[in-house]
Amino acid sequence: MSRFNALLPLLDGRRTPSTWAEKSLFALLGPLGQLHGLIQKIRAFGYAHNWLERYHPPRPVISIGNLTTGGTGKTPMTAFMASLLLEMGLKPVIISRGYGQGSKAAITVVSDGEKRLISPPEAADEACLLADRLPTVPVLTGPKRSAVIQAAVDQFDVDIILLDDAYQHLAVDRDINILLMDASHPLANGRLLPAGLLREFPSASKRADIIIFTRCPSEQRFAQAKKQISAWITPSTPIFQALHKPSHWYQRKSGQNHKMNSAPKGTGLAFCGLASPEVFWKTLQQQQIPLADTLSFTDHHNFNKNDLSRLEQHAQAAGADFLVCTEKDAVKIEWQSDLPLYVLTIDLSLDQRDRFYTLCSTMIRK
Repeated sequence: MSRFNALLPLLDGRRTPSTWAEKSLFALLGPLGQLHGLIQKIRAFGYAHNWLERYHPPRPVISIGNLTTGGTGKTPMTAFMASLLLEMGLKPVIISRGYGQGSKAAITVVSDGEKRLISPPEAADEACLLADRLPTVPVLTGPKRSAVIQAAVDQFDVDIILLDDAYQHLAVDRDINILLMDASHPLANGRLLPAGLLREFPSASKRADIIIFTRCPSEQRFAQAKKQISAWITPSTPIFQALHKPSHWYQRKSGQNHKMNSAPKGTGLAFCGLASPEVFWKTLQQQQIPLADTLSFTDHHNFNKNDLSRLEQHAQAAGADFLVCTEKDAVKIEWQSDLPLYVLTIDLSLDQRDRFYTLCSTMIRK
């Protein structure tokens, strides 16, 4: 469990500092955030004016990323985008940094487009999730994205590169720059790391070719979110809204799938290792799943045998009939207990999908 999760409501803007300790902490962190933002702005300026060298890949590139750290739903969007590219008749490859993976190789092939080759902790959890979701799409990770892209082009018959979590990775040129923002708090608390969740100043949103507000349930929320960022974006930038919708359940041990209207029976113990765990709790509440307790771990937490044993004991002590976690957690778990572990899968649903399809097709062909 993480102290970061306790500070999250302050960092993402759900509440403001109220105690002397909180106000003092943010007074100290604020100047560090401004310095961080200034460094990022100078860096972006250097790339924009060709003072810093950029890699120009031999295939079209679509980048998906955000201005804030975690919590906007990049992985479901990457899966959605890869499926859309397949629908266009293209052969995509997914490239990511591989945050949290144990592999120290310069290039890690998580999937060759036929099967997943490695598992966590050697491979990153999100890369494995995408490899399982998209078995015909190669998934590669590595610290230097240009080297990984070149390896993907050399080894696999791909038409287009899909960069996951790369809005700030300016060393690689891209044809489409997609920026994701959480509609409930697009700029979090408005402060930069470490005083907030912003990785760059809000003005960096001008680099986006397309903006998508995720977790956007209504036109009212959509209008409010657009108003919040209107001062920072180019007026002609296409903006879309999306929802993350539960698609089905499956049991981790048996792999058996269940429709959404066949929810687990009884009371559950929910746990996750996410940047924004409260989003998962809220989703379960919306599915009317009674919860005996919730347990949050650090983002990208690798669950070991002791963790799983403690979770099982905690569930039994709380009187839970089952446990429930996210797909991102499930790829790192070998569940052996007789107490059922259910996994809730999430898909992205994009409003004006046909418009988005046409726009991306046009931009790719340029």
